[in-house]
Amino acid sequence: MSSGLWPGYWLCSCEEWFQNCHQVIVEHRATLKNVLEWKKSMKLQRLIRKLHDSNTSIASKYLNSAAAAVLY
Repeated sequence: MSSGLWPGYWLCSCEEWFQNCHQVIVEHRATLKNVLEWKKSMKLQRLIRKLHDSNTSIASKYLNSAAAAVLY
């Protein structure tokens, strides 16, 4: 849940990443990775986390302003 792969819902890109990793493992082409190697391989996933955080912030601001407009 705290990885960059989880923006709040399962994306097509998440599924593609998972399927690719799975296929490499099934074909015995996978190599073991240490923590630093996994972290490096998931750099792009941090962008997804930023996108999630931005979307959440914007949605919250919109809902607050929409609720305020309805109340007044």
